[in-house]
Amino acid sequence: MKTRVLKDGRIVEELEVARQLWIKTRCPDKWLLLDMETGEQYTGRKTEGTQDWERVNAIEWKRVEY
Repeated sequence: MKTRVLKDGRIVEELEVARQLWIKTRCPDKWLLLDMETGEQYTGRKTEGTQDWERVNAIEWKRVEY
């Protein structure tokens, strides 16, 4: 079992296979995603002008500095 150490000192398990996290929302700009290992922060934003049918109305995460 692999583990990672978070900024607050907690040790968490690393999964063998990457997983997707989904958020269903009408207001993506209100969300903040925090990587508790690195401290990086991302905010939701609607994608614009994509031709990929699977990504129409999709939300991307944009890195932000606070």
